Amino acid sequence: MTGKIFRNSMLVGISVFLCSVVLFLGMLYDYFNHQMMKQLENESWLVVQGMERLGASYLEGVHSNNRITWIDEDGQVLFDNAADVSTMENHAEREEVLQAMEDGSGSAERYSNTLAQKTLYAAKRLGDGSVIRLASAQSTVFSLLITIIEPVMCILLAALLLSLLLAPRLSKQL
Repeated sequence: MTGKIFRNSMLVGISVFLCSVVLFLGMLYDYFNHQMMKQLENESWLVVQGMERLGASYLEGVHSNNRITWIDEDGQVLFDNAADVSTMENHAEREEVLQAMEDGSGSAERYSNTLAQKTLYAAKRLGDGSVIRLASAQSTVFSLLITIIEPVMCILLAALLLSLLLAPRLSKQL
């Protein structure tokens, strides 16, 4: 009887725990994804304001954790704080750039299999028709799960020990 109670309590405990972890990670991931996009949009607005007031020299003094790219109306990259402009391809067909050229602002998400991360993009059109685009890499749910695997295993071990301790008591009461 004790063995049955132990197995059932462990099965229920582990099932509830794993469902909770999946639900919690999914909700956190969506929340931080939304927050990151809002931050990119706000920062891109600030960069556009600086560019409109000070011109291209503004970009040389900007310090950002995000990647900043300045793209002319033909898609040619004029500035990038993370890569050599001369080696970059034309950006005219990028989703966020097309949106910004048409509507004044745009956003997109792209997933990299090689890096196992998603990159978020926010773009805004300047008065001269060029576009400022900011980008930020975000970890995937799977890579977040890998980083928290140790605490998850500790909690599962604690559940196992708790079930071992409580199963005999519960079977006696029944």
